Amino acid sequence: SLIRQIRKRPSNALLALLHRRLEQSRLVAPSLPGRIRRCQELKGLLELHLPGVTFPKLHTAFHSFWAFPICCSNRDSISEKMRDFGYDVATGASQLCSVSSYVDADIKHHQCPRVDRLMETILYLPVSSQQLSDSELKQMVEYLQLATSATPKSISRNFSSRGYRLALFCAWIVTFILLVAAFGLGVGFWEVVEFLWQILLTTCGVSGMLVIMRFGLECLLRWSTADFYLKQSSAFIEHCDMINGDAIQDSGDVAADRIRRDVLSSIDALKVSPPQSKDASATGRKVVLTGATGFVGSALLRDLLLHRKFLDLESIIILCRKKGGKSAKSRILKLLQSPMYDFLSEQEKNTTVTVIDGDVTMESAGIWPMDLAVICQDVAISHVFHCAAAVSFSQELQDAARSNVTSALNMQALTARLQNQDAQFIHISTAFVHGNLTGSLTSPLPEELFCFEQFDPVEVYKSMTGTQYYASKAMQELGFHNTYSFSKSVCEHILTVQNRVNTVIIRPSIVGPAMESPFEGWAGDRPSTIVAGACLHLSHQWNIWFLGRQSVPYIPVDVLARYIL
Repeated sequence: SLIRQIRKRPSNALLALLHRRLEQSRLVAPSLPGRIRRCQELKGLLELHLPGVTFPKLHTAFHSFWAFPICCSNRDSISEKMRDFGYDVATGASQLCSVSSYVDADIKHHQCPRVDRLMETILYLPVSSQQLSDSELKQMVEYLQLATSATPKSISRNFSSRGYRLALFCAWIVTFILLVAAFGLGVGFWEVVEFLWQILLTTCGVSGMLVIMRFGLECLLRWSTADFYLKQSSAFIEHCDMINGDAIQDSGDVAADRIRRDVLSSIDALKVSPPQSKDASATGRKVVLTGATGFVGSALLRDLLLHRKFLDLESIIILCRKKGGKSAKSRILKLLQSPMYDFLSEQEKNTTVTVIDGDVTMESAGIWPMDLAVICQDVAISHVFHCAAAVSFSQELQDAARSNVTSALNMQALTARLQNQDAQFIHISTAFVHGNLTGSLTSPLPEELFCFEQFDPVEVYKSMTGTQYYASKAMQELGFHNTYSFSKSVCEHILTVQNRVNTVIIRPSIVGPAMESPFEGWAGDRPSTIVAGACLHLSHQWNIWFLGRQSVPYIPVDVLARYIL
């Protein structure tokens, strides 16, 4: 009886929340008609100019437009483009999601496929809580046309872009000044025009001189401060293996002092070991590689191809996704045309490398079922190298989870399905997975999982892909400074749960330019973290900054690739 009474009676906290919501409703009620009118007008504009955008079907005649949801097939790309235009178009809500997210995937009758498909296409336009004018609503629709890759049509002749309105305003000001000067001061119209023309010429002349002075000073700073920067920056001159400090101060042949050969082979820890056991009747081994177009992945691909005979490698299967209108095969073929792969003939490139179209963020790595069956039944596959990741410190939790956690779990699950039960899964993590803890040369951080204290890593991962409240709280209290290192730490915990797969986790520090292979200083197509500092300095000399005297936790990319082998 007591339990029934407790269940029927709300707690004081719930009653207080209900009272606060009712009090707030009195303040919100007067603005409700205006919000409904504004949202209905936007709905009419969308139906007129974007017929491909649909709305969730409602089973009620009254819609208060507490939120303004729309349905789009490619919602993630549209949301990203709208953010570039200055609109915060969200792809999800805090607690509104399908029931399927909270039930076991094995229980079929608890699944809601229709709701799942609906929630995967939902976008929320920022109009319900914003006091937008009619012109601003039309501007939002026009930007939404651009985001959906539709050809933008003219919505209203009264609508003008900001640049056009600014130019029109300036033209009116100039016309007004001319009229006042001509008729108010008693001078001729053309005299005023000539006077303004002289002012314009003077302004252009001064601006031109300032531009010339600016570029002249930039060239002078580039010539004078580059050597000073290399000498004074302790991070580059003292702690970076790429630069010989003595060679910079000498007037001799600097290039000769910087050339290094066979350094990697002389280090015992980096010597490539042959296969431990080899069956004479068996064919060569095969490996699966992700992230081959990235910085680490391309270096690892080169080492695999370079030592393929020593490692008894018959083929390298590369999982790659299409991007920018280019297929996976064309992307890899373009990569192999790089001079760093010139040791291969065209025939060897075609026979040694196999490209599979896929997406590691999707289930079964997004591989076509027939290709997936071939991979799973190939007993020659001995290793799966997972190098694909999103190295971005400003990603949202949901995107970081998809790129750095979901992808790794999908590849580990793929490894578990291989015919060769002894196949190894090698996951490339990061050394910065210990939250706010820091180590030193004398007391390094332990090579073990970082303690999440009261937080459950599995629940944190679910929160990253859902409400994000629990994950945000864990990230803040555990001292992680960015979503990249946080997602990598969460991923390590979940990967160790799977005992069926022989999983190896490698934690490199900041990956920088190569020490030797393919040549000293190779940094890929885009500058890495280590190189970016010098590039920024040499591009903007007036922002002179100092890198400090702390040692840089840096590992050359060729050292990392050789260590992985």
